Amino acid sequence: MQNRSCQEGFTLIELTMALVIIGLLIGGVLKGFQLIEQARAKQVVRTLDLIQAAALTYLDKYGALPGDDGDSHNGAITPVTGSPNDGQIDSADDFWRQLHEAGIVEGSGTAPMKTPWGTPYTAAYNAAGLANNAVCVLLPAEVAQQIDTRYDDGNGQSGSFLFAANQSDNTPATTASSIPATGKGWLCTSEINKSLVGG
Repeated sequence: MQNRSCQEGFTLIELTMALVIIGLLIGGVLKGFQLIEQARAKQVVRTLDLIQAAALTYLDKYGALPGDDGDSHNGAITPVTGSPNDGQIDSADDFWRQLHEAGIVEGSGTAPMKTPWGTPYTAAYNAAGLANNAVCVLLPAEVAQQIDTRYDDGNGQSGSFLFAANQSDNTPATTASSIPATGKGWLCTSEINKSLVGG
């Protein structure tokens, strides 16, 4: 007499249920990643607003913009060289150093604030075609597009968010351009009008 091995398998219903559960898990993970990216994008926009507010706080306290202030304020602030007090932020290093020395933003020296992607924020005059001082952030192109689409018109050459190419010295170009599909570039906004300091 021959022994027959009994093999038990999954029924079609069990396999279907397993696939549905796996699909739901994958969908949940992907949605979670999407929510994390959206939260990071919101954080970037909030930080841009915070930097503009910090610059205006400095202006209110000292009568000049950080990165353009030529006064030492009794030795508490290192004055800028070059063309101080003309209403133009000419140096991102001076911008951050003066904000740090004034105690308006956390940090020290010329270290800029950074995004969740490790890229810097900056302030510059005439960035992305803006006629005044702009607050900018270096971002992956797809993130810049997401922010511009969600909070503006989705066009890097118009609206309140403008896109600028990253120049060789790691600063934003002076003209706005379309947002590419890949790479990195500067998303600029929040003009700080130099007329506020009588420039």
